[in-house]
Amino acid sequence: MMQKHVRYNAAHQERFFCRFDEFLPDTRVNRVFKAACRRLLDVTTRPTTQEPLRHCLLLLDDVTDAPIGQEVFDTVGFNRQNERFKDLFEFCRWVMEERSPTLHAGKRMSFSLLFNMNTVFEKFIAEFLRRWVAPEIGCRVLAQSKGRPEWLMKPRDGGKGGVLLRPDVLVEGSDTLSALGQERNDTALVLDTKWKKLGDRNRPSNADLYQLYAYRQRFGAAKSILLYPRVATSRCRDFEIINSGGQRTGNLIGVRFVNLDRELGTNPARQELIDELTGIVASGLHRSQSHQSA
Repeated sequence: MMQKHVRYNAAHQERFFCRFDEFLPDTRVNRVFKAACRRLLDVTTRPTTQEPLRHCLLLLDDVTDAPIGQEVFDTVGFNRQNERFKDLFEFCRWVMEERSPTLHAGKRMSFSLLFNMNTVFEKFIAEFLRRWVAPEIGCRVLAQSKGRPEWLMKPRDGGKGGVLLRPDVLVEGSDTLSALGQERNDTALVLDTKWKKLGDRNRPSNADLYQLYAYRQRFGAAKSILLYPRVATSRCRDFEIINSGGQRTGNLIGVRFVNLDRELGTNPARQELIDELTGIVASGLHRSQSHQSA
């Protein structure tokens, strides 16, 4: 500020009058980010998700906690200096409006989200069974057979490279005893999820059937189920295992489907899915128990 310097400070050439912008973190964009982090922290239960959210809140500690309404989003503008935050800002808008991406066209634009749907489907079914279905029928749900791993084979030299069997879901009835050393555990059910569409014959692949056969042999459950997402051509089937003498064993591998085309945020839709999965699990456990009593 040369004019002011000459007028008031000519005798002190070691000092200058100057004016500059001070960039503070307490901006509308950062307020939106902080509010979205708090919202996500309220709904997540996984430590691997909570830790980075808490780290972000620590970085945003100097940002004001303020209510975020539609008017805040409408008043934020983007230019070449903050354009790189636009996608993240739109994602935060989804979070604050409690929206999610769908396969249908809408008004909002954002980045694409890609997930391994085999893993998503498996974890969703396991957690839904544990939270909503297990209390209904009095059973225990073990995701990835947690606490009950079984080795199929190990190297003779004692090194690494063995094959560990971990079915997606192991369901145990309230009166289940350990199946180790037994031919069959009639109150247990092995359930394996498959995010795929069956072929024209509505038949699982040989690899999937082999996999379920190995699970049945090692865990001893009288019935195992392959669970697929339902499509228009879905048809439930049962395959019975035949022994080396060509005789029926009564041990079944079932093919079942679950309808995921529901708005699970509503109680009626959630209850429909609870009833559907309860029927699948209960019928699997009941089929085994009936076979045992016979």
